[in-house]
Amino acid sequence: MKRTLLGWLFVCFLLGTETHAKAQGDKFKLSGVMENYWMAQGDRHTAGVRDIANWTSLEGRVSPHLRFVLGEFEIFGKRILDENFVEFGGDKQQWRVGRFRSAFGHSDWTELWYSGFPRQPLIKNMSLGSGLALNRIDTGVDWHGGAGAMQYQVGLIDAHARNWEPLPMRFNHVVGRVQFYKESWIVGLNTLLETERIGTGQSRIFGLDWRWTAPHIQTRGEFFFGRTSKAHASGYYFDIFYHPPKLTRTTFLARLEASSGIVTEGYYDPYSGAYTTVKEPGTAQLYTIGVKHILSKYFTAELSQAWGNGASPAQSKQGWAFQLMTAIHF
Repeated sequence: MKRTLLGWLFVCFLLGTETHAKAQGDKFKLSGVMENYWMAQGDRHTAGVRDIANWTSLEGRVSPHLRFVLGEFEIFGKRILDENFVEFGGDKQQWRVGRFRSAFGHSDWTELWYSGFPRQPLIKNMSLGSGLALNRIDTGVDWHGGAGAMQYQVGLIDAHARNWEPLPMRFNHVVGRVQFYKESWIVGLNTLLETERIGTGQSRIFGLDWRWTAPHIQTRGEFFFGRTSKAHASGYYFDIFYHPPKLTRTTFLARLEASSGIVTEGYYDPYSGAYTTVKEPGTAQLYTIGVKHILSKYFTAELSQAWGNGASPAQSKQGWAFQLMTAIHF
């Protein structure tokens, strides 16, 4: 029933936006991508090759100042709505309404899935308590713009949106980001604040991220700390990428990371908020090296090896991992 309703809404929106585009003399453009991720790991609990994720995303550009995004995401056999929003505004500021990944650190799809690491950073999928994780999809409204070397983004969101909710059922958090550019540096400051509970027990999460780029070398990193009504949590990761000048399709990479606070034993689904046994371990540390190679415009291969200590979740993320990504753009 939900898919049927969403399908009819999609058709009506396409017809309406195309009519609007013709009336305004703009050319309506529709593009999209379909991606599939296969992974094999050297872990006795996850032996064999698995189809871990599938992603489909459509973008319709009605005019220079109006576009929409529709998407669906399947991870470990579970389907959910991905980003589904309408964006509008002027040259210096835009509004988004719907379902989206809020800006907090390196948070968009390209940062999470195109880095070259088969596994995402520990801090992205660790439970922060109260059903929160850094890697999630929110519903709500946000406003972003910029001036000079500064960009900013502020959103009023439901950070506990369910898998098939395209619009917020309530507003329970404010998320904000300020980003600065300076020559080869990009630095961002982030915050996530609960609005339903102020003072004692309020969820407050703060973060810092950066990126530095030079010929053939790029580094990036992210650090966060905060508390929820359940516990304190903190962590970081630091990545370095090397692009050999004569191997334009190959990237060598390394990561140093650590996390502490509430984590989960087993897989944590950041989109539904479902997790298994919760406990407070010591600081988890992980060290990863790897290589990414673009085989063709349709296939990308990633191979990594990770070492770490015995604290969760680093304990279950060690060993080798191989991931093959297929992508079709249209």
